[in-house]
Amino acid sequence: MMDYIAKLQEKPVHIRKRILFLSTFSITAIIAVIWFSFSFLVNSNPDNNNDAISMDGTSTEVSSLSSLGNIFLTVKNAVVAEKQVLQSSLKF
Repeated sequence: MMDYIAKLQEKPVHIRKRILFLSTFSITAIIAVIWFSFSFLVNSNPDNNNDAISMDGTSTEVSSLSSLGNIFLTVKNAVVAEKQVLQSSLKF
């Protein structure tokens, strides 16, 4: 990593600015995708009522940790599926 930074410092300023812009844009895009996927998953669940009480009086609240685990599992499955699609499209 230090070698890469040293090589980067030797490049002209316009190249360093281009690399900075692309890396900043990429990180921002990744954060936005994660943000919107969480938002979509939370808002698409019609049963997402944390104050719900079942007919027998017990709480039906889903733990936050369980919800977070389900979200990460869904995102992981989507990434794996997309990877498989890309790999199959690249095969000749």
